[in-house]
Amino acid sequence: MRLAYRHAFPVLATAALLACGPKDPGSTDTATAGTTTDGTTTAATTAPTDGTTTGPTTGPMNEPEHTRPSTEEQLCIDLCTNLSERGSADCSRTDYTCYEWCMVGFQFEEECRAEMRAARRCEAEATAFDEVWACESPECGSVYAAYDVCRGFCSHLGGNPSSGSSPNECEYGSDCLDDRSYDMQCATGDAPLCTCRIDGAEVGTCQLPFGLDSDACSTIELFDGCCNEFFLPVLQPATIDEPIPGEPEAGGTASPGDTCALVGLHLACEQDGVAGRTFCDDIDGSVRFGPCIAAPDCDLLALACDGSCQLIDGVPTWVTEDCMEGTSSG
Repeated sequence: MRLAYRHAFPVLATAALLACGPKDPGSTDTATAGTTTDGTTTAATTAPTDGTTTGPTTGPMNEPEHTRPSTEEQLCIDLCTNLSERGSADCSRTDYTCYEWCMVGFQFEEECRAEMRAARRCEAEATAFDEVWACESPECGSVYAAYDVCRGFCSHLGGNPSSGSSPNECEYGSDCLDDRSYDMQCATGDAPLCTCRIDGAEVGTCQLPFGLDSDACSTIELFDGCCNEFFLPVLQPATIDEPIPGEPEAGGTASPGDTCALVGLHLACEQDGVAGRTFCDDIDGSVRFGPCIAAPDCDLLALACDGSCQLIDGVPTWVTEDCMEGTSSG
């Protein structure tokens, strides 16, 4: 069985993440935040609606004490709840896959984790989502821009990167969410000179502090070069101040049968001494956590021509389907 994965946005960058470039101050539109006792920042929300309590309580024997979700778990809960309430049916994440998609994104994000958290926080508080890019909100434009600059190229709200190379030149470009195009054209060689353009018009030149050759053009992205002094005042990315704890936060726990409000949410559990995950689902007309599963049979994001991974009574289950002629699993 060949598996593929659902995509959250029309354009999704999956290349290895690069180090963040410099950021100029700009306006920000992130949600109001508070500070926990461990110094991390959390969204200003009501008490968790995932079935956990506001503090540890002792459950039945062989069940864990209930704990709050981690900051990132709560961000994903809040985002997916907001998408479910305000998002368009055209967003592929208004279903049971949303929480898993959001958490997997954090697992693979490294250098730009603060920017990703800020984007998720903004989306969790957005009042509306885009008509075309239905999983993204125009209200988060400056935060998306900061995230894009950190990753090196634009990919939100229709942003699209491009690049090219020749023996004597490296070219980098990106259409961005502000409906402008940004381009950097650099000669190859040691400390090469670069020409910076916005919407095709030259706005300045700069010199890279490192060498380039045609085989190494792909080692940097548009915003990793030297043109940011011209680009960022126009793009106006938000200033991100999102503290990341030095040590990984402990995740929340729940027990089978606990009530919850987000289908697809899963938290750590323990039953009969065995650790696992318990998944929130609509079970017999009640939205609650299902059994504690040590090893789910499939990943909720798994999708193929011949089936998909679905939640059935709180259990991730592979459901086979007939492949339609001409259907691909990509």
